[in-house]
Amino acid sequence: MALTDLSLQPGEYVDALTGEAFTLAPAASVPMAPRSQRVLLPAGDPCL
Repeated sequence: MALTDLSLQPGEYVDALTGEAFTLAPAASVPMAPRSQRVLLPAGDPCL
C-alpha cells in the first residue's frame, strides 16, 4: 500500500499487531495482504 506524503513522517515504525518493523522513507509503501490491517506506531512508542 503506497503511503501519501502526509500520512507518516519518515523513520522507524513497528506494526503493533504483528511486531514487524518498517523503515519508512518519503513516498514509502508497506506490503499488505488482502483484507489485512496494520497499526504502525513509531519504534519505541510506549503503546507497543
